[in-house]
Amino acid sequence: MSPNSLRFAAAAFGLQSILLAVPEQVGDLRISNNSHSNTDVHFDPAIGPFDTRNVAGAPLQLNSLFTASSQVPTSGGPGDPSTDLGVQTNPASIEFRNLNRFASSTDGGLTGAGRLGAFQYEIDLSPVEDYLTGPGSTDTLNALTLDLVFSLSDTGKAYDVYLSYTEAGESITETSISTDSELNYDNFYWPSQSAAEGDVVNGTHKILKLGTTGNLSESTNILGLYNAGVRKLLVSVMMPSFFSGRTLTVESGSGISIGTDDLGSEQIGHFLVRDDLYPTLYYADQHGPVAATAVAGASIDVPSVLLAVSQNPGGNPDGIFPTGSYSFDSNNSGTNSFNGNGATVTGYGANGIGATASDEFEFTAWQDTGNFSVDVKLASLTSLEAAAQAGLMVRGSQALDSAHVFLGVRPGGEPVVVSRDADGNVASETVGAPGGTPPQWLRITRTGDLFEFFISGDGVTYAPASPASATVVMTDPVYVGFACTSGSATNDAVAVFEESSVTMPDKGTDIGLRTYTSVTRIKTLNRFASTSEAGFMQWEMDLTDLDSYLATNTLNLDLLELRLKLDMSDEAKPFDVYISYTDPTVPIVRTGIVPDNATVNYTDFVDPAIGATPGDVVGGTHRVLVAQTNGDIDLTENLLALYQAGIREFTLMVTTPSFYSGRFVSVLDGAGLFIETSPGASAPILVTNVAINGGNLEVTVDGLTNGQTYHLEGSDTLLGFAAIPGTEIVATGSADVLSVAVTPGVDPKFFVQVVEGSIP
Repeated sequence: MSPNSLRFAAAAFGLQSILLAVPEQVGDLRISNNSHSNTDVHFDPAIGPFDTRNVAGAPLQLNSLFTASSQVPTSGGPGDPSTDLGVQTNPASIEFRNLNRFASSTDGGLTGAGRLGAFQYEIDLSPVEDYLTGPGSTDTLNALTLDLVFSLSDTGKAYDVYLSYTEAGESITETSISTDSELNYDNFYWPSQSAAEGDVVNGTHKILKLGTTGNLSESTNILGLYNAGVRKLLVSVMMPSFFSGRTLTVESGSGISIGTDDLGSEQIGHFLVRDDLYPTLYYADQHGPVAATAVAGASIDVPSVLLAVSQNPGGNPDGIFPTGSYSFDSNNSGTNSFNGNGATVTGYGANGIGATASDEFEFTAWQDTGNFSVDVKLASLTSLEAAAQAGLMVRGSQALDSAHVFLGVRPGGEPVVVSRDADGNVASETVGAPGGTPPQWLRITRTGDLFEFFISGDGVTYAPASPASATVVMTDPVYVGFACTSGSATNDAVAVFEESSVTMPDKGTDIGLRTYTSVTRIKTLNRFASTSEAGFMQWEMDLTDLDSYLATNTLNLDLLELRLKLDMSDEAKPFDVYISYTDPTVPIVRTGIVPDNATVNYTDFVDPAIGATPGDVVGGTHRVLVAQTNGDIDLTENLLALYQAGIREFTLMVTTPSFYSGRFVSVLDGAGLFIETSPGASAPILVTNVAINGGNLEVTVDGLTNGQTYHLEGSDTLLGFAAIPGTEIVATGSADVLSVAVTPGVDPKFFVQVVEGSIP
């Protein structure tokens, strides 16, 4: 294949249209038809685990494990048809009989133990990842649903459906049902009765259906969970009602379904932030500006810049990354709380912070780099232990034996300086004569590897501590913050820190940000519903580099799309999406949000858009793409005409005026910029000069493609040209010189032509 043919064939792939696959079932919640067919089989105390059946012809199989437990177990012998749970498998369904032999207690067991029967599916989602990343796969996941289709012989009975998985961002941990029907009642059912659908209960399960009656045909979107890294789901059904002799049937269609895009277009820009930047939820008035992650393997990278701002800024504009609670005591029983300019820290630990090779204490800390100085007021320190101490610490890592420095005070007013010069060494400790008892003001200043310690009784005049400094090598980033220990494994110490020179995040009002491999998650976009302030997410995009990419590779731009995929944890709240750019013909002027002024952001963007419809330009600053729309957002916006009109800079904004505290907006994989291209018309290659120079025939040509290979072909007769060895060049610009050795007056006349590509 010639070089030109090869290039055309490669570019032609980009002309394929986007094919949206119909959601396809890949997992079945029915156990094998052959396992318990034709008649009810009763179990005591539990059924399974049994594998569910395959989905015929599916591109992958998501088999799950089925288990069930009886409400009224007897002695653990053979099942009793009058009391125990029965199962019967049929070609199209499975039936459960006697899910509850008796009505469960409705008062939490006050009139006797509450007990109920239950069944559960354990679903492994990891085959989805294997399928998408397997050899030759070009699919992108755009839908993943849990489908439940139940029919009941008695449609007047109520039942619950729960979902359990492990996801730190929602404070939920995967928890299985028990063969003990009392535990199922106490741990799952009863705590759920004071909650609502969608709530996480006990940190163990989320309610999908609460007190529902009748048949069920429900499809639940679990794509956001998958994108957040969840690979194992537990689906359980529990019924408190009298259900003796009655059946609940799991019908055909119950299972897991996926939908994929086979993308012929190429993604060139992400809206996701790099997954290792925020591995836990970090809180701040403002996150960013931070560049989105690059698209792996893209022909050109057009990164966007994310900025997220709080509705209720609290003096922490830059964020402290990360702020966390670190327990170094032997039983991890310390606690702390932080916001504003301080924290309350409760610490234990016999080793304490002192002349040991391993530490035990509680630490509220953030990460910092380079040179810095931090002050804090130790307002109080309360403990039964005279050797308790609290103060400022800079620490190289979370290891118990990490290099560190510490400046603190004991309850009796003794100043304490501790330093460990290398990981694993025994620390040095200096305890001074009693001075002022708390409140005391403390300061640590870092300059390179030198740490200086200062103490003050009034927060105005500081004096060097003793020793005044220590040299400790620590690799950035280091942990900086407030430490407290009692020096005891039994008695605690409680320290109150105030007036820190570093403003701490406020989890109640600040925006939280967490990044995963295939999702970026924002928490608490708005702390309150408001008609005057609004939190915002914003991406800025500069497409200038696309110009040179297209020109260098002689490509036509056939498609330029912005795709926004957002998963909302509360689908009842309305959201707006705006885009801003400069186009005098509209007119519209590109305008971004103000980082520290939620009132201005509401006034300039949200308020003018009230009552607008998608497509409207409002305020002369932004165009509405989505207007007050509830639920998840899957938006595609064609930017090709704007690009062809010369517009290169765009700002995309997402906001809601609604109460969104503790709720998440998840930016999903597949959100970003996409292009399709086709070969453009190459400029003609022009011979601009021919000369003989030092025994070489030099042909100067113009119209070359930078980086492309060219060579000369020769012929004596203008027929049957053949490549001339040694004439290949790689063009270093649009003009270059090709040459061939000649002997004037000796060599016969011949003709040459310039050919694109390497010599065959």
